[in-house]
Amino acid sequence: MRRTSTPLSAERVLQLVAEDFGVQVSDLQVRRRDSLLRGVAARCLCRHAGLTQRAAAAALNMGSGAAVSHQLRKLSEAQQADKKLARRLAALDQRLSSESKRKA
Repeated sequence: MRRTSTPLSAERVLQLVAEDFGVQVSDLQVRRRDSLLRGVAARCLCRHAGLTQRAAAAALNMGSGAAVSHQLRKLSEAQQADKKLARRLAALDQRLSSESKRKA
């Protein structure tokens, strides 16, 4: 399926993720034990800003693309176990998709 929307800027994606979770953008760039925030931000950067995992790692002050891959795997596992989280991520994806369509 073709993408018909324009990718959002990384800054805009991080701003919307931070708003959705009630945190500052700077909180997404800080390592915290057992937090899924950076995984959510990385997932959204890759999907909605068109960044590679390596570029998402740079935007989130992570070590490497492998760190992003690890965060995405943890997020996927948590999402399967927690349906509330899955619904929240789906709503966030919908919001980001509508934002990128509005931009186009």
